[in-house]
Amino acid sequence: MWAEREPGDFHVRVEVESGVGCGGAIGCAALGRARISNADSQYHELAHTVTFDVDGYSALPLAEGVAVSFGEAITTVVSPETLQTVDMGAFFSTDADVTLRNGIGGPYMRFLLDMYGAESVRAYYRKMHEITGPDLADFSREFTPIFGESLDQSWAEFVSEPRCDYGLWFCDATEPLPLPLAVDAVDCDDDGSLGFSDDPLVQGGNFRAWRLVQLADEGAVDLIVRYANVDVRLLWCGECADQGEADAWIGMSRTPKERTLSLRSGIKVFRIYHIDPAAPMLFEVRRAEG
Repeated sequence: MWAEREPGDFHVRVEVESGVGCGGAIGCAALGRARISNADSQYHELAHTVTFDVDGYSALPLAEGVAVSFGEAITTVVSPETLQTVDMGAFFSTDADVTLRNGIGGPYMRFLLDMYGAESVRAYYRKMHEITGPDLADFSREFTPIFGESLDQSWAEFVSEPRCDYGLWFCDATEPLPLPLAVDAVDCDDDGSLGFSDDPLVQGGNFRAWRLVQLADEGAVDLIVRYANVDVRLLWCGECADQGEADAWIGMSRTPKERTLSLRSGIKVFRIYHIDPAAPMLFEVRRAEG
């Protein structure tokens, strides 16, 4: 997606720790090295290491945007109404608030890649690294020669529709399953299981394995979800305008719970954590009657 090139050797040192390092962040990366403190940060930081290896560093709005777009642990969908309230000067700043930069940066980089193609976006990424502490004027000046239109024109298009991340790591990880369905374990050998099995940090909860379950039914549907000893989120895939509520947390419980969900059409993926691997888990999904 980022760079079409012949496969070659790629080595990265991944450091795993149970505490929060990286100056208080849950993860960080440098050329050839990533440090993660929980499973949610792993794909974000690994995306950094790949882009650093291919094209080096860049200005924060672009560098963080790439990692969020390719490696965020949850679904990010931003409405046009929200996008139109974003101050461009604040976003295109090396001092931008991390919530703003990460919340908008991923959808922005997906928009650029889908709209202009990887080669142009990579050229812009590399060019902005050459400028120390770039501001909005710098981003605007370098944008037009590369993309063939002004940053203002492109931004107006960006904020005109719902925008989202790619979600590639969870959207491509499993085959769709028909309803009703039941999952009674998160085993590393199962289709759709991601994470760690033998690392002692698993017992602390930060690196529990995930099980991803994609529904075969992409239409609007009312569901009954029963769960116990799990933490469940609903993620979305596909075109941004077709995705539902961003980062829908279904629930976390050690005792049996039941919820009714009315979901719009779209590609739906449940992300399941087994809270206590020493105790049985329950996750069942069926259509609501009537």
